[in-house]
Amino acid sequence: MTSAAANSGAAPWVMAEADAITEWVAAGFREPDEALRLRLQGKQLWALLEPLPEVPSPYRLRLMPHPHEIPSRHPLAPHKGLLGVWNAAPLNEAKAAGAHDALLYWPDGTLVETAIASIALEVDGDLWLPPLEGRVASLAERLDLPEWAGSRKLRIQAFSAGDLHRGRLWCFNAVRGIWPGTLL
Repeated sequence: MTSAAANSGAAPWVMAEADAITEWVAAGFREPDEALRLRLQGKQLWALLEPLPEVPSPYRLRLMPHPHEIPSRHPLAPHKGLLGVWNAAPLNEAKAAGAHDALLYWPDGTLVETAIASIALEVDGDLWLPPLEGRVASLAERLDLPEWAGSRKLRIQAFSAGDLHRGRLWCFNAVRGIWPGTLL
């Protein structure tokens, strides 16, 4: 809903489909290791049940520039897919180089996210997060990360590739949860 509104295409009808989607998922849910993916495209809402992906350990990341050639603070950047599909190319390039994912950064060196996950850097009991501007808003950050962080002091602070040696890198998304990442 938020993404549709940001793209000047409010879609109040989406909420009216919630019960139908819930019933469809309940009827079609066969595996406990499935995830629901919703995709809003114009006046169509796509609902897909997909197998949960496994997270390799160690989860190797290749440091790469973000593929968007736009200012990092573009107002549509926090909304997945509104600036076009961008994650497939860096993900494929990272995999071709022997990594599992691409760790993306803006031209100023600020780390943003991976092709499939949000990121945080744990440093001396604090959890550093990239600035909200210029990255996809994370459901896992809002719902899972506070509980996981527990007694850690959650601090939003920009960090760059040069800071990676200072702490432990974490990846997280709503489907896979929270897992450690390592640079290739």
